[in-house]
Amino acid sequence: MMPCLGKMIIKSCPKLTKVPCLASVHHLELENCNEMLLGSAANFPSLTSLVIHLFPELTYLPEGMLINKSVLTSLVISSCPKLLYLPDEFIHLVSLKSLVFRRCNSLSSCPPELQSLSSLTSLEICDVQKCLLCKKKSEV
Repeated sequence: MMPCLGKMIIKSCPKLTKVPCLASVHHLELENCNEMLLGSAANFPSLTSLVIHLFPELTYLPEGMLINKSVLTSLVISSCPKLLYLPDEFIHLVSLKSLVFRRCNSLSSCPPELQSLSSLTSLEICDVQKCLLCKKKSEV
């Protein structure tokens, strides 16, 4: 099914809850969709770039979503104001070079596995009010 499809963007599709395995897709953007759709990210083994944007009720990423993502180099999570924590699965992201958290105001800390990501060259944490990494020393 669509063997040459390399980029997939899904926006504002509240009734879509899953997509089939698309091995050729390397860039996936999910925006303002049903949270169940996030579990479908596991169906994209060749992902190098994943963007999760505008999930206002999302409190956690689905378990297993980041497993088998050894080629993922870029991950952006933005405008998920109720996201409380991140999964321990970050340890599997051995090729991750760029990680961005934006406007995830309920996120209180980053997973300790981030320290083991030896390929990570860029980390952006923006508008994450509760994150301990973002607080000034005088506030800690």
